[in-house]
Amino acid sequence: MKLKCIIFAFLSMFILISIISCSPSLGYSVVLWSIPESNIYDGDVVHVLIKSKIMQVYVIEKDGVKTEVPFWSITVPEKKSKAKESLLKYQEFQHKYALVALDGLPMRERAVNTSRQVYRLREQEKVRVLYKEEGEPVMAGNKRLEGDWLRIMTNDGTQGWCFSYNLRIFDEKAGVESIKQTEKVDNVLKALLEKRWWPESYRTMIETGKIDLKIMNSNYGFVTGSVTGQVRFTLQGVNLSYPFEGVTKRSNDIYSFDNTPITVTVKKDDFIVLEYINDKGAPQAFNLITLADNINIEEIIKKENDRRNNLWDSLRMSAKIFSSSNYGVLQFLEGKKFIWNGYKLLTPDFIPANVSTEGSADFKYYLSKNLSGQFDGVLTLIFDGSKDEINFFYKLESNGLRLESAKGATFKGNTLNARSSSPMVIFFQKK
Repeated sequence: MKLKCIIFAFLSMFILISIISCSPSLGYSVVLWSIPESNIYDGDVVHVLIKSKIMQVYVIEKDGVKTEVPFWSITVPEKKSKAKESLLKYQEFQHKYALVALDGLPMRERAVNTSRQVYRLREQEKVRVLYKEEGEPVMAGNKRLEGDWLRIMTNDGTQGWCFSYNLRIFDEKAGVESIKQTEKVDNVLKALLEKRWWPESYRTMIETGKIDLKIMNSNYGFVTGSVTGQVRFTLQGVNLSYPFEGVTKRSNDIYSFDNTPITVTVKKDDFIVLEYINDKGAPQAFNLITLADNINIEEIIKKENDRRNNLWDSLRMSAKIFSSSNYGVLQFLEGKKFIWNGYKLLTPDFIPANVSTEGSADFKYYLSKNLSGQFDGVLTLIFDGSKDEINFFYKLESNGLRLESAKGATFKGNTLNARSSSPMVIFFQKK
């Protein structure tokens, strides 16, 4: 039985070899992707013997040696004369490959910058350059960008069009050493894309410990989209979001995010200027910075909220009612709410007319060093029915609460630097 199996296997192999050697070939093809270990290089015209749909390979022959190659790595078999004609299309870029300089660079269906994407390339991905086409000009503002539309192929056979600006072309025979001079540019762009960028004001707030919650938000800033595929810039009143199409270098350290209105100038490793044109056609510019890895914006915001809540609790717990014979009765409630009855003598100079007796409070402002020894803080009140904030310096004393109007005081950002020259002072007794 064992002998019969051996004889059967031998005969099967003999028949297969006979079929390969005697049957008509499928034709000739041009190699598109080199296989150096088999001495097969792009531009070779090879004899195609067999097509295996199951294995998705051709069996080709070069110099008497048979090799299996993927369908996509050679052109469709044809007559030898036709294959040689086809070779002419690939000769300009024979042995030419490229490394991708930008993560997310799109391959397109046509040689047009708005054409449908067929594939998104990875940074440092190796691609084969097949040939070029005139294509549609790629613009950087009003200037035509230098480069060519290239037909390229990935190592799984995916083909598409890509503008050459973000491709670092090299000769296979010379290797990637021939493009090392581009590494400095790549590093600038790589650093830009990998970092999260925050408003420049965050650095000052963190260094001084004076946090403005109207400005600081963990969702604000610039996200380049190298991971999410969506470039996003968000601030108070600004919310820009676009599909990530790639980045084009316009000049030294100036990059345009393709098919978006966003342009970035890299000033330093940790400082950029983001610019765009708004819906009204007006140019906008924002300074953005990076923060140290150990800085967590959400934790900073939480600490600031805790600070304000603690100040409120100290007021609320010090007395149930604060009373003044001239300026009414003031109560502090949970949730930073207040009730103030009998404040008529303060209307309209300090408190707007026709507003409620209730409202909300906050501690959004800070004291300068020379004022911090005179007051406990700055109390901001907003009456229901009014958008105007009323600010008071306040000082908790053993028998009551002293409020001093900050109307006419000197503000610098979210810090009060000096009192009014003739401040109005109110004293409330604890009840």
